[in-house]
Amino acid sequence: MLIIANLSRFSRDREHQSAIKKRVQAAGARLVFCDMDFDDTPEGDLAFGIMGTFADYERKVIKDRTMKGRKRRAQEGLQNFLHARRASARAVGVLRSTCSGR
Repeated sequence: MLIIANLSRFSRDREHQSAIKKRVQAAGARLVFCDMDFDDTPEGDLAFGIMGTFADYERKVIKDRTMKGRKRRAQEGLQNFLHARRASARAVGVLRSTCSGR
């Protein structure tokens, strides 16, 4: 069993999601998401595919907004910094709160 907080944290690339799902199933295991259930049915596969497509779309929108923001800041003469420690701490907190009780 592979436990994942949510589909968009699993992967925001549709092809990557499908490849991992196939490898996990080939190993005799299954994916378990903390925020939703995907039944082992055609409907569950459809829901997984639709939600995966939305996550892929979200990734593209985030990338576009980030690039526009970085470009704007560069034009304004400001520097762009990635605060990795804060981001990591937030991710751990989200994972704990999302998966608590499961």
